[in-house]
Amino acid sequence: MMLLTQTPEIRMTEVFTRMPEKFRRKGELTSWARANRLGVSGDSFLEGPVFDEAGNLFVTDIECGRIFRIDPQGNWELVVEYDGEPTGRRSTIPLPNVMSSTCPAASTLREIK
Repeated sequence: MMLLTQTPEIRMTEVFTRMPEKFRRKGELTSWARANRLGVSGDSFLEGPVFDEAGNLFVTDIECGRIFRIDPQGNWELVVEYDGEPTGRRSTIPLPNVMSSTCPAASTLREIK
C-alpha cells in the first residue's frame, strides 16, 4: 500500500514520438510472446529507457531482441538486432558512449569505454 502525505502534482503530457511502422512486427509470434502473452503476438515490448550525454534515448525491445536509439528530434534508429530478449537491465553489446545498465531501483548510467 502506498501512503501519500501530499496530493500528487498533476502534469499534462504529450506524446513525443511513436515507433515508426517500419519497425513494428505485427502478427509475428515470437518466443517471448508465447511465454509472456499466452501466445498472442504483439509488435514490440519496449522498456529500459536510458539517455546518453548527447540526449539520445535508448530503449530495448524485449519481444523482438532489438535496441533502438531515439534522437532528440524523435527519429528512431535500429542500433542492433539479435536472437535474444534484452531486458533493459544490462547490455553487454559494446556500443560506444552508451549505457551499459539500468537498475530498476535506481537508474544508473554507465559509459562503455
